[in-house]
Formats: sequence, structure tokens, C-alpha cells
Amino acid sequence: MHLRRARLLAAASATTLATLAVAGPAAADDRGKPDPHHGFSIQAAVDAAKPGDTIRIPPGTYHESVTITKDGIRLLADRVVIAPAGADPTACDTFDDPESDRVSGICILGEVDPETFAPIDPVTGVTVRGVTVTGASGDGLVSLGTEHLRVADSRFTDNDGYGAAAFVTRGVAFHGNKATGNGEAGFYIGDSEKAHANVRGNHSADNMMGFFFRNASVGEARGNVADGNCLGMLLLAGAPGPVTDWKLRDNKVTGNNKVCADDLPISGAGIVLLGAQEFHVRGNAVLDNNSEAVSVVEGGIVVQSSFPAPPEEPQVPVFEPSGEVERNKAKGNQPADLVWDGTGDVDFDRNQCLASLPEGLCG
Repeated sequence: MHLRRARLLAAASATTLATLAVAGPAAADDRGKPDPHHGFSIQAAVDAAKPGDTIRIPPGTYHESVTITKDGIRLLADRVVIAPAGADPTACDTFDDPESDRVSGICILGEVDPETFAPIDPVTGVTVRGVTVTGASGDGLVSLGTEHLRVADSRFTDNDGYGAAAFVTRGVAFHGNKATGNGEAGFYIGDSEKAHANVRGNHSADNMMGFFFRNASVGEARGNVADGNCLGMLLLAGAPGPVTDWKLRDNKVTGNNKVCADDLPISGAGIVLLGAQEFHVRGNAVLDNNSEAVSVVEGGIVVQSSFPAPPEEPQVPVFEPSGEVERNKAKGNQPADLVWDGTGDVDFDRNQCLASLPEGLCG
């Protein structure tokens, strides 16, 4: 499996949706370019650090990319901007494509089997706090093969790929970050059998998707805001594996009516669960997701089976949804506040809404 398969959301056909998602890590030994204002290089500081060291970045704008492969590095910043345009690709950008010219801002990279995508020696305990990454031709921040990664109080703006993304991860935490204007999802977690993810208090706006969890299980997304994206929150199974045991609680998912139409059109979708299982969707405000544009998936809270596998992966099963949708406030969404295709075992209970497909799911 290759990271590149994860890039784009293509939805209504079996072939295109199953290839959904993002790009990833690489293998370049890039070195930071010192900022002309104060001569400090983030990459040089990382290279010189020992595992467990804290690096405090002086305020300023850094025109470099950064790769972290050591355990316990804490990258702490205040009024720091990483603008990697023109810098070298990171090891995450070239992981499955040595010729890649994509440049991500920050790469956290452990050892992963390039054929099976299985973790071999994860990098553990890395913290990134207080940075802004903008204008990357790749992702703002991308990690591959990590344990207990924490990304907090950071900003990811106007990057061509994801705002912040974690592949093959366990114990990842995204807390209090903001992602705006990114070409793919503001926040992404994928290819993680037991992610044990904690996604809390983030704001994702004007991206392709607000939050995207694909082929990843065990996590909680709580107290986040997704507004003005093409799609607010997506849980996607069958691309290629399951998505199980997610808790989506107390999130605000509103007005995700931006139009994305480079591949298949997406617009006007709030919380979408495609083949997700053992989920608990509770206490969310899902409002005014009601674009007039053509879209392959639309509505407030949408629950349905995953799409059939593409011909090249016939072994991938169709996943039927299972879980609970309860005590949510869903109003002003089109074609309905709650949408269910009738498959699987899903309990709709005490939701405040005005219209559902089929009828009878509100209340």
C-alpha cells in the first residue's frame, strides 16, 4: 500500500471512492536553511538535538522544511511561521516516490515497512506546539509511523495537501489547532488499526474536508468545529479496511457548502459515515449543510454502507454501518437532516431534527 492512495475524495463510484485519500512521506535528507534574520535553522537544531530534547524556536519566518526522526523531541514555538515553498522535500514526501517534488512543512517519520505499511520502529513522544505552517505544496504537517504524537495550538493554512495528517499512528493527539484553506482535509488520520486518537478543540474551515478518518479505528473527536468546507467530517471504511469505535461528540458542523469538483463533486455534507462501525455520534450540532451544487454525498448526518471494492482489490469487503446516532441537533440540512440507506444496525434516538430520509428518524 502506498500513501499516495490516500489523497483525493472521489465518491459515488466504487472505483473512485475506494481510492480516496492522501499522499505522504519520503526519503530525502533535507537540511534547514538558516533564517537570514537570526541565523537559526529549525532542521539544524533538530539534527543537533538528542532524543527527549526540547527545542524552542525563536520568533520569525522560516523558509525551510523540517524532518523529525528522533523520539521525544518537543518543538515549541511562539510567533513562528514555517513557509517551506522552495525548500527540499521531506522524507515523508519521498517515502513512496523518490522523485516527488512535493514539499511538506513538518515531517515526523518512524520506520515503516514500505511494502506492508506495518510499523517497524515508530518514533515516539514527539510534540509540536505553537507553529504556523503555510504555503506548502505538500502537507502542512505529516507523520508516518508514530506513537504518542501530540500536535497542539498550531495553524495550518493554504497548504496544497492536508493541514495535519497522521498515517500508521497510535496515541495521536490533535488539540486546539486550526486548519484553513488546505487542498485536502484540515485534519486526517489513516491506516491505523488502533489509532487511539484524541482529536479535540480543533477548528477546520475552508478546506476540502474538515476532518477525515480513513482505514483507522479507535478514536474520539470532541468539541471540534468544521465550517465552510466541502464536507465537515468523514469516516470512511472499505478503503481498504474498517473504521470502528469512533466517538464523535459535541462537535459543531455547520455550513459545509463549499464546492469541490476537481474529481467528483462534493458539497453540502455535514457528518458522513460510510461503512463505519461501532460508532457513537452524540451531542453534535449539525446545521445548514445545504449546498445547491451537485454532490455525490449530502445531508446533515449521513449513514450508509461503504462502496464496493474496485476491480484491483476484489478482496475488500463491503462494510455495513453499526452504531448510535443520538441526541444531536440537526437542522437546516438538505436533502434531510438525517440520511440512512437502511443497511446495517444503526440506532437513531432523541435527535432534534425536522426531516429525515427515510422518515421517522427524528425524535
